[in-house]
Amino acid sequence: MSNNTVFQAELPASKHATDHATSLPHQPTTILVDNQESIQAAANPRSRNTTSREICKSLITNKLIHISWIKAHVGYDGNEEADRLAKEAAESDRDPLSVKAPISFLISIFKKKIMEDWQSDCEDEYTGRSTFNILQKVSTQPCYWKREEILFFTGHCPFPSYLERFNFASTSICPCGNTNDTPLHYATECILTASFHMTKPAQQHAKFKLIILQNIKIQKIHLRTEISVMHTA
Repeated sequence: MSNNTVFQAELPASKHATDHATSLPHQPTTILVDNQESIQAAANPRSRNTTSREICKSLITNKLIHISWIKAHVGYDGNEEADRLAKEAAESDRDPLSVKAPISFLISIFKKKIMEDWQSDCEDEYTGRSTFNILQKVSTQPCYWKREEILFFTGHCPFPSYLERFNFASTSICPCGNTNDTPLHYATECILTASFHMTKPAQQHAKFKLIILQNIKIQKIHLRTEISVMHTA
Protein backbone atom coordinates (compact mmCIF):
# COMPACT_ATOMS: atom_id res chain seq x y z
CA MET A 1 0.00 0.00 0.00
CA SER A 2 3.07 2.27 -0.08
CA ASN A 3 1.88 3.77 -3.39
CA ASN A 4 -1.55 4.70 -2.06
CA THR A 5 -2.80 7.86 -0.38
CA VAL A 6 -4.35 8.02 3.09
CA PHE A 7 -7.73 8.35 1.37
CA GLN A 8 -7.22 5.13 -0.58
CA ALA A 9 -6.05 3.32 2.54
CA GLU A 10 -9.04 4.55 4.60
CA LEU A 11 -11.64 3.28 2.13
CA PRO A 12 -10.95 -0.49 2.58
CA ALA A 13 -11.11 0.01 6.35
CA SER A 14 -14.46 1.75 6.02
CA LYS A 15 -15.66 -1.04 3.72
CA HIS A 16 -14.70 -3.71 6.27
CA ALA A 17 -16.46 -1.72 8.98
CA THR A 18 -19.70 -1.39 7.00
CA ASP A 19 -19.60 -5.08 6.06
CA HIS A 20 -19.21 -6.02 9.72
CA ALA A 21 -21.99 -3.64 10.77
CA THR A 22 -24.27 -5.18 8.14
CA SER A 23 -23.77 -8.64 9.69
CA LEU A 24 -24.80 -7.46 13.17
CA PRO A 25 -28.35 -7.74 14.56
CA HIS A 26 -30.55 -4.80 13.64
CA GLN A 27 -29.24 -1.99 15.76
CA PRO A 28 -28.06 1.58 15.10
CA THR A 29 -24.35 1.65 14.24
CA THR A 30 -22.18 4.69 13.72
CA ILE A 31 -18.76 4.28 12.13
CA LEU A 32 -16.37 7.11 13.05
CA VAL A 33 -13.79 8.06 10.42
CA ASP A 34 -11.16 10.81 10.70
CA ASN A 35 -10.75 11.29 6.94
CA GLN A 36 -13.36 13.63 5.51
CA GLU A 37 -12.48 12.87 1.89
CA SER A 38 -13.34 9.19 2.29
CA ILE A 39 -16.65 10.10 4.00
CA GLN A 40 -17.60 12.38 1.10
CA ALA A 41 -16.68 9.69 -1.42
CA ALA A 42 -18.75 7.07 0.42
CA ALA A 43 -21.76 9.39 0.26
CA ASN A 44 -21.52 9.69 -3.53
CA PRO A 45 -23.27 6.86 -5.42
CA ARG A 46 -21.55 8.02 -8.63
CA SER A 47 -18.04 8.00 -7.23
CA ARG A 48 -15.35 6.78 -9.64
CA ASN A 49 -13.94 4.64 -6.85
CA THR A 50 -15.45 1.13 -6.74
CA THR A 51 -14.98 0.75 -2.98
CA SER A 52 -16.69 4.08 -2.36
CA ARG A 53 -19.72 3.00 -4.40
CA GLU A 54 -19.94 -0.30 -2.48
CA ILE A 55 -19.89 1.54 0.85
CA CYS A 56 -22.55 3.95 -0.41
CA LYS A 57 -24.74 1.02 -1.48
CA SER A 58 -24.42 -0.57 1.98
CA LEU A 59 -25.40 2.71 3.66
CA ILE A 60 -28.43 3.13 1.39
CA THR A 61 -29.72 -0.41 1.97
CA ASN A 62 -29.00 -0.37 5.71
CA LYS A 63 -30.58 2.73 7.22
CA LEU A 64 -29.27 1.89 10.70
CA ILE A 65 -25.63 2.27 9.61
CA HIS A 66 -24.08 5.72 9.48
CA ILE A 67 -20.58 7.08 8.87
CA SER A 68 -19.54 10.25 10.69
CA TRP A 69 -16.39 12.30 10.95
CA ILE A 70 -14.26 12.42 14.08
CA LYS A 71 -11.34 14.72 14.71
CA ALA A 72 -8.04 12.87 14.77
CA HIS A 73 -5.26 13.03 17.38
CA VAL A 74 -7.27 14.73 20.11
CA GLY A 75 -7.39 11.82 22.54
CA TYR A 76 -10.44 9.80 21.45
CA ASP A 77 -9.68 6.29 22.70
CA GLY A 78 -11.14 4.42 19.74
CA ASN A 79 -9.45 6.65 17.19
CA GLU A 80 -6.09 6.45 18.95
CA GLU A 81 -6.35 2.66 19.12
CA ALA A 82 -7.18 2.48 15.41
CA ASP A 83 -4.09 4.56 14.60
CA ARG A 84 -1.94 2.36 16.82
CA LEU A 85 -3.17 -0.81 15.12
CA ALA A 86 -2.67 0.70 11.67
CA LYS A 87 0.92 1.64 12.53
CA GLU A 88 1.55 -1.80 14.01
CA ALA A 89 0.25 -3.49 10.86
CA ALA A 90 2.35 -1.26 8.61
CA GLU A 91 5.53 -2.13 10.52
CA SER A 92 4.83 -5.86 10.81
CA ASP A 93 5.99 -8.63 8.48
CA ARG A 94 2.46 -9.75 7.73
CA ASP A 95 1.20 -9.73 4.17
CA PRO A 96 -0.09 -6.22 3.41
CA LEU A 97 -3.68 -5.58 2.48
CA SER A 98 -4.03 -5.70 -1.28
CA VAL A 99 -5.20 -2.32 -2.54
CA LYS A 100 -5.10 -1.38 -6.22
CA ALA A 101 -2.56 1.27 -7.07
CA PRO A 102 -4.15 4.63 -7.96
CA ILE A 103 -4.42 5.55 -11.63
CA SER A 104 -2.23 8.62 -11.04
CA PHE A 105 0.56 6.37 -9.77
CA LEU A 106 0.28 4.03 -12.77
CA ILE A 107 0.36 7.00 -15.16
CA SER A 108 3.52 8.32 -13.50
CA ILE A 109 5.18 4.88 -13.81
CA PHE A 110 4.27 4.56 -17.50
CA LYS A 111 5.37 8.12 -18.23
CA LYS A 112 8.72 7.55 -16.51
CA LYS A 113 9.28 4.36 -18.53
CA ILE A 114 8.35 6.05 -21.81
CA MET A 115 10.71 8.97 -21.10
CA GLU A 116 13.56 6.59 -20.21
CA ASP A 117 13.06 4.60 -23.43
CA TRP A 118 12.86 7.81 -25.45
CA GLN A 119 16.06 9.12 -23.87
CA SER A 120 17.82 5.82 -24.52
CA ASP A 121 16.73 5.82 -28.17
CA CYS A 122 17.99 9.39 -28.64
CA GLU A 123 21.38 8.54 -27.15
CA ASP A 124 21.80 5.38 -29.27
CA GLU A 125 20.66 6.78 -32.62
CA TYR A 126 23.04 7.87 -35.37
CA THR A 127 20.77 10.44 -36.96
CA GLY A 128 19.70 13.80 -35.59
CA ARG A 129 23.04 14.35 -33.84
CA SER A 130 23.10 18.11 -34.49
CA THR A 131 19.87 18.46 -32.53
CA PHE A 132 20.94 16.00 -29.84
CA ASN A 133 24.20 17.90 -29.27
CA ILE A 134 22.10 20.87 -28.18
CA LEU A 135 19.04 19.21 -26.63
CA GLN A 136 20.57 16.20 -24.93
CA LYS A 137 17.68 15.54 -22.55
CA VAL A 138 14.27 14.63 -23.96
CA SER A 139 11.24 16.52 -22.72
CA THR A 140 7.54 16.81 -23.43
CA GLN A 141 7.81 20.58 -22.99
CA PRO A 142 7.97 22.51 -26.26
CA CYS A 143 11.06 24.52 -27.18
CA TYR A 144 9.96 27.91 -28.45
CA TRP A 145 12.43 28.35 -31.27
CA LYS A 146 11.93 30.44 -34.37
CA ARG A 147 12.11 28.73 -37.76
CA GLU A 148 15.43 30.41 -38.58
CA GLU A 149 16.97 29.23 -35.31
CA ILE A 150 15.97 25.64 -36.04
CA LEU A 151 17.51 25.86 -39.52
CA PHE A 152 20.76 27.18 -38.10
CA PHE A 153 21.21 24.72 -35.23
CA THR A 154 20.30 21.69 -37.35
CA GLY A 155 22.36 22.80 -40.36
CA HIS A 156 19.41 22.39 -42.71
CA CYS A 157 18.34 24.57 -45.63
CA PRO A 158 19.53 27.07 -46.91
CA PHE A 159 23.10 25.78 -46.44
CA PRO A 160 24.70 24.44 -49.67
CA SER A 161 25.87 21.19 -48.04
CA TYR A 162 22.27 20.42 -47.09
CA LEU A 163 20.89 21.39 -50.49
CA GLU A 164 23.47 19.23 -52.28
CA ARG A 165 22.36 16.15 -50.30
CA PHE A 166 18.97 16.38 -52.01
CA ASN A 167 20.31 17.45 -55.42
CA PHE A 168 19.04 21.00 -55.04
CA ALA A 169 22.57 22.35 -55.42
CA SER A 170 25.49 21.22 -57.55
CA THR A 171 28.11 21.80 -54.85
CA SER A 172 28.44 21.97 -51.09
CA ILE A 173 31.01 24.75 -51.24
CA CYS A 174 30.00 28.09 -49.76
CA PRO A 175 29.46 30.86 -52.38
CA CYS A 176 32.42 32.68 -50.84
CA GLY A 177 34.64 29.78 -51.94
CA ASN A 178 35.20 28.28 -48.49
CA THR A 179 34.74 24.51 -48.27
CA ASN A 180 33.79 24.70 -44.58
CA ASP A 181 30.04 24.82 -45.14
CA THR A 182 28.85 24.79 -41.52
CA PRO A 183 26.45 27.09 -39.67
CA LEU A 184 29.33 28.52 -37.65
CA HIS A 185 31.15 29.40 -40.87
CA TYR A 186 28.31 31.71 -41.89
CA ALA A 187 27.95 33.10 -38.36
CA THR A 188 31.63 33.82 -37.78
CA GLU A 189 33.79 33.99 -40.94
CA CYS A 190 31.92 34.03 -44.27
CA ILE A 191 32.60 37.32 -46.05
CA LEU A 192 29.08 37.32 -47.47
CA THR A 193 27.54 37.50 -43.99
CA ALA A 194 30.15 39.75 -42.37
CA SER A 195 27.59 42.21 -40.98
CA PHE A 196 26.06 39.44 -38.88
CA HIS A 197 29.28 37.91 -37.56
CA MET A 198 29.82 36.83 -33.98
CA THR A 199 33.10 36.05 -32.22
CA LYS A 200 34.55 32.84 -33.61
CA PRO A 201 35.14 30.19 -30.90
CA ALA A 202 38.33 28.17 -30.64
CA GLN A 203 38.13 24.87 -32.52
CA GLN A 204 37.85 22.79 -29.33
CA HIS A 205 34.94 24.94 -28.16
CA ALA A 206 32.96 25.03 -31.42
CA LYS A 207 30.41 22.43 -30.27
CA PHE A 208 29.85 24.22 -26.97
CA LYS A 209 29.48 27.53 -28.77
CA LEU A 210 26.38 26.17 -30.49
CA ILE A 211 24.96 25.12 -27.14
CA ILE A 212 25.58 28.55 -25.65
CA LEU A 213 24.11 30.37 -28.66
CA GLN A 214 20.69 28.84 -28.18
CA ASN A 215 20.29 30.66 -24.85
CA ILE A 216 21.57 34.11 -25.87
CA LYS A 217 18.73 36.29 -27.06
CA ILE A 218 20.68 38.97 -28.98
CA GLN A 219 22.72 36.40 -30.90
CA LYS A 220 19.59 34.46 -31.76
CA ILE A 221 18.19 37.64 -33.28
CA HIS A 222 21.32 37.96 -35.43
CA LEU A 223 20.99 34.32 -36.47
CA ARG A 224 17.35 34.74 -37.50
CA THR A 225 18.23 37.78 -39.59
CA GLU A 226 21.21 36.03 -41.19
CA ILE A 227 19.21 32.91 -42.10
CA SER A 228 16.38 35.04 -43.51
CA VAL A 229 18.82 36.92 -45.73
CA MET A 230 20.42 33.67 -46.94
CA HIS A 231 16.99 32.17 -47.63
CA THR A 232 15.97 35.05 -49.87
CA ALA A 233 19.32 35.29 -51.62
